[in-house]
Amino acid sequence: MSIGKSLHGIGWRVLDKMAENNAQKKVNVKVSVVVPVRNNQEMIAECIESLLNQDFHKDEFEIIIVDNNSTDNTAEIIKRYPVKYLFEGKTGRTKARNTGIKHASGDIICFTDSDCVAHKSWIRELAQGFNDASIGGVGGKSLGHEVSNLTEKYIELLYEEYNLSFRSSDPPQIMTGNAAYRARVLEEVGCFDESFETSEDYDLSARVFWSGYRLEYAPKAIVYHRHRSNLKKFFAQYFEYGRGYVRFSNKHRSRLNKNMNKTKLRHFYYRILSDPKISPDIRTKIHFYFAINVQNLAFLMGKTFERMVGRFR
Repeated sequence: MSIGKSLHGIGWRVLDKMAENNAQKKVNVKVSVVVPVRNNQEMIAECIESLLNQDFHKDEFEIIIVDNNSTDNTAEIIKRYPVKYLFEGKTGRTKARNTGIKHASGDIICFTDSDCVAHKSWIRELAQGFNDASIGGVGGKSLGHEVSNLTEKYIELLYEEYNLSFRSSDPPQIMTGNAAYRARVLEEVGCFDESFETSEDYDLSARVFWSGYRLEYAPKAIVYHRHRSNLKKFFAQYFEYGRGYVRFSNKHRSRLNKNMNKTKLRHFYYRILSDPKISPDIRTKIHFYFAINVQNLAFLMGKTFERMVGRFR
């Protein structure tokens, strides 16, 4: 049995029981779900099926899949399902999400990614998070989908840290793999900034927060994310995060509390390397230590690259 299955099997059963007990609690709001996808024929079907299987009232939500100029069989797979298919020829997740927003009819717009699987109560839990007019956005809990090796386990620990520190972050960050915003708030702040290739979710949630809206965490709104399976892919991911961070910092330089975030990271690294429940043997410690260095090197190289490229823009 994989690590992910053993960790989450009990949780699935508990959540399913809770969903059965609460499924009839109607949320009087129209919801749109927007999923951007590019060349992901391997995963898009399971993502769509998890959305079609939601316990939310079927006439009160729509599923919008934005094909971001795929060249594989992604489009054909999407069209097999009763969802709204949109094509966006200009590549980029921010552009694809904004295209979905423009065609959404919901009062609340939820976002997830094509490599995610949503628990069946996901939409309902996010929608119930908007229990006050001052709340502009809600983020849910992201967990690993069938975590099976130490690289994926390390990334799972990063996600757990995000889940635990949501309310203490400055500003709070809502990852677009598991996010929801009021449609009117998105219109007010200007949706996703299409100059961003990564960190667009951090930019959006920060702008919503700094516009005076509350950002809330809904721990029962769960999606399962397929983590990067090896350190090469992990390096590429954090290289892009480094590039996105530079753009975010340049845009919001005067508002950021960089020291607090650095301190939190150092505490996280110390905890995972020193806690025997997390790193029970030397092999795990070495792998996590190596993953920490890969993460930081990739992030630093991404920042350096973006600063160099920025000089020629």
